[in-house]
Amino acid sequence: MFEELPDLDSKLIDKPGIPADLWSAPRTLWGSSKYHIQAYKVEFVINGLKEEVIRTLDYLKMGQVEVPIEKQVTISVWKSPYPQFNNIPLSGNVYSVGFENDPPYVIYFGYFYAARFNLKTRQIDLFMADAQPKVLTGEVENFLRVSTSLFFISENVFPFHSSAVSLEGETFVFFGPHNAGKSTLAQLAPESSLVLGDDLNALILKEDGVYIASLPFPSEVMRIRPIAERRISALFRIVKDKTNYFEPMSPGEKIGALYASMPVYNVLPSDMRQESSSLFEISVRVPLCRLHFSKDEEVYPWLLKNLDSIPR
Repeated sequence: MFEELPDLDSKLIDKPGIPADLWSAPRTLWGSSKYHIQAYKVEFVINGLKEEVIRTLDYLKMGQVEVPIEKQVTISVWKSPYPQFNNIPLSGNVYSVGFENDPPYVIYFGYFYAARFNLKTRQIDLFMADAQPKVLTGEVENFLRVSTSLFFISENVFPFHSSAVSLEGETFVFFGPHNAGKSTLAQLAPESSLVLGDDLNALILKEDGVYIASLPFPSEVMRIRPIAERRISALFRIVKDKTNYFEPMSPGEKIGALYASMPVYNVLPSDMRQESSSLFEISVRVPLCRLHFSKDEEVYPWLLKNLDSIPR
């Protein structure tokens, strides 16, 4: 991993972290270009990126827009007076998260960026240091992953590690730990289906049901994904197995499984996140159980045939 990031120089810092005076440092825009990206109903406008970095972000583009923009959030990128905030030899982390209580800030930083999110005002401070564009591409993506997650949480929209497939009027959401089979199930989906994503999606609690929406982050499924949302027919905590079958889950298991698959949200202190009542509502409004599945294309005909037997 270290060799893939040639700009990381362990001599630049003694330990990972953000200098205390960073937030009061003089503010000069890091670059001169703007980058627009839509995440669900929000358009994020990043002002002050460098054009050579923007050119490397084409892989975040999505297809047809089915969800209209309702809000626009502008984030300015300030030039960092410090050359680096983290490195692999010292921490091994792609990004780190910390907290301040007065006012309530979430602090997060990667190798060459440092940011803080005010949970009351939802304003974001962002400082970026210089590095090779191919390195900063991942930095911008990780910044956006955390920032969109934090922005959505107060609106009953939750970041959700999952794959989501819609076919024949039904939408199935598969989730579980790393290597559980989320991408496998997305890749097995019929050509006629809609794959919303197989990494990070948005789980949305509404009055009329629970929905899943695509987000602009990389997918292993090489299809053009629209900016879209679908009402969920069933949520499955997936387990690779030799045969397909459902396994019921207790109410506590359901909430725990949902919580474990919500990055950023699940590391927030209890006083900074919504009560678990939202997760309880999700767990009772839509069927949720373990799905033991065999890795073949017959899993989708089997699911459609056995819809009425999904445990609640």
